[in-house]
This record gives sequence, structure tokens and C-alpha cells, in this order.
Amino acid sequence: MTQAGFVVWAPFWFGMGIAVWFALRVEPDARHYAFAGLLAVAALLLRWRLPAWAESGRLSWRRADRLALASLSLALVSAGFVAVGTRSALVAAPVIDFRYYGAIEGRVIGIDRSSRDRMRVLLDQLDLEKVSPARTPHKVRLSLMADQLVPAAGARVMLTGHLGPLRDLPSPEASISAARRGSRDWERWAIPAARSCW
Repeated sequence: MTQAGFVVWAPFWFGMGIAVWFALRVEPDARHYAFAGLLAVAALLLRWRLPAWAESGRLSWRRADRLALASLSLALVSAGFVAVGTRSALVAAPVIDFRYYGAIEGRVIGIDRSSRDRMRVLLDQLDLEKVSPARTPHKVRLSLMADQLVPAAGARVMLTGHLGPLRDLPSPEASISAARRGSRDWERWAIPAARSCW
């Protein structure tokens, strides 16, 4: 592959950096991002020095070209890792890690219906009673009781309700195993059917 043909591979290597970030079992900290940034800079410096080394005879042109492609790939992987970490830090918001019951005040930004056919409202600009703003999430979705009126989008509302952490919800594995008892496993059926269509 030539360096001109590398352009089509650039999104792949950038995406590999994003995949590495998602594959980690722990949230990366500043040390991880500093290492990835230094790795990208080192790879780009290597790429910059390779032509001079090839001209002086320290490397063959063929090996210099291969190392240039490898260094660009490494720089893109590192850049993808840092980019997804930066985006994650920019959109991070508090997540409720405790059970809450009390007044919930906020602005309605969305209305939809749950799988159990109950009306739900999505609220932002939240104010939770006796909860500091640092621990208040940016958005919550609340299911309304059957007899409650559905507020209009944009309206400010004050409700009394329960909020809780996601870990209080059943795990996906528990939901899947519960759904499989006595029912058709559509996921297993759909994958071979999709493959046979290729």
C-alpha cells in the first residue's frame, strides 16, 4: 500500500482508537490520555524523520515507507482514543447513585410512551429537593400514572416521584433469560437468517 492509498484507511485506524477506549474495563484517567498523546506525537516525529534516514542510507526506502504507514496508523489510533475521551469528558453529567423520593421540578423537553403503554416525560433543568446541584443529573425520564395529565413540551412541572440508580433495574442478562423461557429466541433465529441473505 502506498501513502496515497492510506487515506482510505485513516477512518479505520481512528475508529480502532475509539474501539480501544470502549474495550477498557476501567474509565481512563489523565495518565492514559497523556500516554496516548505522547504516543501520537512520537509517531508523527518518527514519520517526519524517516525520509531523512532513508536519504542517508540508514534505512531502505521500502522499509521507511512501511514505517511511515505504521507510524501514521499509530498516530491515528492514539488520536481516536484521545478524541473519544475528550468527547466523553465534555458530555459527562452526574448519574444518580442513590434512591431518591421527593419533589422533582424541571422543564419538559420530551414526551413518549413506555413499552407498558404509560406516558413518560423527559425533564431537564432539574431541581431535586435536598440534593446538591453537583449530584443532580442533567435529565431524567419519569413514567406518569394513568390518571395524570400529560404536560405540554416546554412547560415547567413539579412532581413527586422516585428516582434510582440504573443498577436497581434488572440486568440485560436477566431480562433476556426471562424472555427466553417458553418463547422463541428471535435473536438467535435472526442472525443465521441474516447471514443466509448475504
